[in-house]
Amino acid sequence: MDSARLNHLEELKGSDYKIAEGRPDIQGWDIIDYKGDKIGRVRDMLFDKDTRKVRYIITQVDGDRDVLIPIGKANLDIPNERVVIPSLTVVQLTGLPSYKSKDLTSEQEFAIRNLFAGTSAGGIISGAANSPYNHQTFYDHDDFDEDRFYDRGDYNDPMDDTYRPDEPR
Repeated sequence: MDSARLNHLEELKGSDYKIAEGRPDIQGWDIIDYKGDKIGRVRDMLFDKDTRKVRYIITQVDGDRDVLIPIGKANLDIPNERVVIPSLTVVQLTGLPSYKSKDLTSEQEFAIRNLFAGTSAGGIISGAANSPYNHQTFYDHDDFDEDRFYDRGDYNDPMDDTYRPDEPR
């Protein structure tokens, strides 16, 4: 499996992109599990520059460790300004690889996807072992569908682009 650093993903902070008008800025919001227990805080979002789609919520846990949670696993709770991860288990949270800015590899992405698919962090989803990493098809799964995030719960926005450059199109 390819373990090269990925350059198609970028953190929102410090980029030339911004959140699309009408969509909430969740940076700094608490992240809670299905029981309502706080598990972390949104530090930032990681988006795909090619498609202008959010792929992960960069979650600060344990005060100093960052992990990536696929955007499609989360729900918005706008009135309480928090993000809910209804299906997150303690095993998944502790099994997530630590994320360091600009240091994500395809192996880590497979580990994250596999963990949320119910296999162990080192496990392989059927067919993935023989498939090279292709960022154009890797995110073809509900776990990475940002529309699920924005269209569930207290938020519904018909806009297609989550991010757009500062300059007009």
